[in-house]
Amino acid sequence: MNIQRIKQRASEVLVNYKDQYIRILIIVMLINLVPTIFSGYSGTLATIIYYIISFLFLAVSHGYIVSSLKMVRNNGITLSDDDAFVGFRRIKDLFPTYLLQEVISIAVMFIYLIICVIVFMIFGSSFMNIPYLASISSSTEDVAYYLIDLLLSSSTFSTLILVMVLLAIVLMLVVSLFLFAVPYLLEEYHMGPVECVKESFSMMKGHLWDLLKLQISFWGWMILIGIIEIILSSLLSFISIGDIIASIIAGFIAIYTYIPKYHLSMAVFFEELAYYRYNNVY
Repeated sequence: MNIQRIKQRASEVLVNYKDQYIRILIIVMLINLVPTIFSGYSGTLATIIYYIISFLFLAVSHGYIVSSLKMVRNNGITLSDDDAFVGFRRIKDLFPTYLLQEVISIAVMFIYLIICVIVFMIFGSSFMNIPYLASISSSTEDVAYYLIDLLLSSSTFSTLILVMVLLAIVLMLVVSLFLFAVPYLLEEYHMGPVECVKESFSMMKGHLWDLLKLQISFWGWMILIGIIEIILSSLLSFISIGDIIASIIAGFIAIYTYIPKYHLSMAVFFEELAYYRYNNVY
C-alpha cells in the first residue's frame, strides 16, 4: 500500500467538517480520561472503582471509529456529538467484541510471562548463588538488594531481561496489528465478536508491515506529545490532579496537531483493505 497516498487522502477528507470532527475527538478524549481520576488514589475502594470504570469504558474509543468512517465515506454531514457517546449508547452490541479483544491481548501476554518465568528459572539459576539466596530468604530486604546487585553486575543477566522486555513489546505490537480491523469490521459489517477477530487476523495477513509503516510515520508526534505530558506532569506535581491536567493539555495538543489525521489514516487504511477484500467502494 502507498502510505503517503493514504495520508494524503486523510488530509483531503479532514478539510470538510473538521470542526465537528475535532469536537467529537475532544469529547472522546475527555471521557477516556475519567478512569484516571481514580488511578492516583490509594486504597482498595479507589482501586476497585478504577477497574470497574475502566472495564465499563472499554468501548468508549468506538467513537473514533464511527466518526472517522463517516468522514472517510464522505458522510461528514451526519457527524454529531452523539457519535462520541456511541460506546455507551450501543454498549450492549459493542462491549462483547471489545472485551474479547482485550482478553486476547491479556491472554497472549500472560502466556508470554509464563514462558519468561520458565526461561528465567532455567537460565537465571546459572547467574544466582542459590545457596546464598536460600540463606537470606528470611530477609526480604536482603533478597531485594541481592537481586538488584546481581542485575547491575551481570551483563548477561541484564541482557536476558532486556531481551524479554523487547520481545514482549514486539509481541504486543504484532497482536495489536492483527486485531487492528476488529472495531472497523464490527461497525461496518456488524460481525460477531469471534467472527470479527478471525476476520481481522485473516484480513491483516500480508499487511502487517504496511500498517506498521503507517503507524511509525506518526511516532514522531506521539513521542513529542509523550515528552510534553511528562514535563507538564513534573511541573504540576505539586497539584493532586497534576497528572490529569497534564494529560488533558497533552490531549488537546495532540488533537490539534496529528490525532485527526492519524485516525482518518487508519480508517482509510481499513477501507482500502475492505475494498480489495469485499469489493466495496468508499
